[in-house]
Amino acid sequence: MPSASPILSSFVSRSCSANRLVLGNQPYEGGHLIVDKAELEALSLEPRAKDLLVRKFLGSSEVINGTERYCLWITDDVLPLARSIPSVWSRVEQVRSWRLESTRPGTRAMADRPHQFCEMKHPRNVSR
Repeated sequence: MPSASPILSSFVSRSCSANRLVLGNQPYEGGHLIVDKAELEALSLEPRAKDLLVRKFLGSSEVINGTERYCLWITDDVLPLARSIPSVWSRVEQVRSWRLESTRPGTRAMADRPHQFCEMKHPRNVSR
C-alpha cells in the first residue's frame, strides 16, 4: 500500500551532471547596498555611473517571488566614482556603521571595506 507521506533519504553524490550549488555572495551590509527599483531610481545615477556601480541582484527571494532588486557593486577601481556621488556614499557609510555594531568579528573587520560585500564570489570578468 502506498504511503501517505513519501520518505526521502539523503545522498552524497549527484546522479546527474547538474552544477553543485554553493553559497554565493554574502553582503552582510544591513540592506544598504541592496536596492529595489524605486531606491535605485532615487539614487539619480548618470547612465555611466549606473553601469559601473550597479548589478542586478538575484537571490532566492527574487527567484521565488519574481521581484527585481539591484546591488551597489563597488570594486576598488570605481571607489573614487562612488565617493563622488553623495547618494551612493551615504549608503556606504551606513554599511560601515552597521558592520561596526555587529557582534561577529568578521563583519566588524569588514567595516574597513564598507563599499563591498563581505564575501564576493562573483567572477570579476562577468559583464555588468
